[in-house]
Amino acid sequence: MFGWMELLFHSAAIRRAIVNLIPSALVIATRKLALTTGGMKKKPHRYRPRTVALREIRKYQKSTKPLIRKLPLQRLIRKLAQNFKIFLCRILLSG
Repeated sequence: MFGWMELLFHSAAIRRAIVNLIPSALVIATRKLALTTGGMKKKPHRYRPRTVALREIRKYQKSTKPLIRKLPLQRLIRKLAQNFKIFLCRILLSG
């Protein structure tokens, strides 16, 4: 009767023997079969994080169109100017 250490040694030896018996062509054929039947799915392509950022920087540096639309920017500037006028009046009246 084998002890558990001998059993592990023999099972590893058996595994190595089986792997050595399988020809590499058979392994390649099973991988191709798995790919064609959908067993192993290919991961979708992903760019590295900095690649997309650099591409966007180049794109916006080449373009001449405004990045913020005119009317929303105009409303924002008018609101800021109005707040600044109110702030100036408060300072002048208190001082």
